[in-house]
Amino acid sequence: MEDFKTMAEVAIQGVEDARKHLVYCDYIAYLIQNNLKCEDLKDMALLASVGTAQMDMDADGSFRSTKRTIGVTDRQGKKYTITVEAA
Repeated sequence: MEDFKTMAEVAIQGVEDARKHLVYCDYIAYLIQNNLKCEDLKDMALLASVGTAQMDMDADGSFRSTKRTIGVTDRQGKKYTITVEAA
């Protein structure tokens, strides 16, 4: 029973430590992406496309950083990159 209690305490501490290090790059990128689409449609529809947020990954599939990028193209074909990254 003592081993289970120790394991539970370690697990709880791990969750608390993870909460201290949360960053909201995905959430912020999601808000930007969706609001760009909605606001552009309400206004003048000057954007041809708004891409989905892309993660910064290594070739092996592991996370390189918290950076997220959103590709945007206007009606004239000019491309833009919006970057969200924890400072």
